Amino acid sequence: MEVVTISAVIIVKNEQELIKACLESVRWVDEIIVVNDYSTDRTLEACKDYQKAKTFTRSMSEGFGPQKNYGLSKASGDWILSIDADEEVSEALKTEMRRKIDLDEYDGFLLRRRNYILGRWMDDYKAKNLRLFKRQKGTFTNSRVHETVQLRGRTGRLKEPLTHRPKNYLAIETAVRALDMYSSLMAQDMYEHGVRLRGLGVPFRLLVIPSWYFIKKATVHRSLNGGVRGLLLSLFSAVEYFLTYAKVWERQHVDRNQD
Repeated sequence: MEVVTISAVIIVKNEQELIKACLESVRWVDEIIVVNDYSTDRTLEACKDYQKAKTFTRSMSEGFGPQKNYGLSKASGDWILSIDADEEVSEALKTEMRRKIDLDEYDGFLLRRRNYILGRWMDDYKAKNLRLFKRQKGTFTNSRVHETVQLRGRTGRLKEPLTHRPKNYLAIETAVRALDMYSSLMAQDMYEHGVRLRGLGVPFRLLVIPSWYFIKKATVHRSLNGGVRGLLLSLFSAVEYFLTYAKVWERQHVDRNQD
């Protein structure tokens, strides 16, 4: 039987508190690609403890999507496991991944996550993150934020969750800072793709769309099952889109005033 190889791809910037646990959880893969955005802490020193880790330095000025695609270009495995520095693969998930890969029924797999949010664990309601896929069958979109994998082939789902300890949700303060950063990146993407707010599009994008994302998060994604934390997550989703479109509006008027 042909041996199937797996490359883990991780993008990092100042992740010294989390990177070791992440790397330890993927020690079993054949290759670890770490793309470093000029970290100023001890992130790279932690990577040196892992023989399989290959580090590359690249600015993430173009955003998350291009950075992850750069990581893919450096990987040689038959399969790619895209994992963030604040995520870990459990033994149960590792076993399921290997078993599903060996069956060769799918070209990629959606994973769900077990998230540590504001001091409590909250599970995704279903597998929705495509993180494990055949290298020749998938690439990331070039979005600056909220990038996704474009898979050319069959998609399956894994049952075991990916452990996720997001720094952004350690406190409300860090969550608000993250919302500001992500909304700026989304607004830049939208503006460069020709999105503008005019006429009835102004209230629609500033009020209706954020409200829809609140409802979607609260009902379809079942965030409210998490009590107050779920309510906050739903509100954060709405605020992110409100800020995104507000920043698009701001930018188009600033540009107009400079003409």
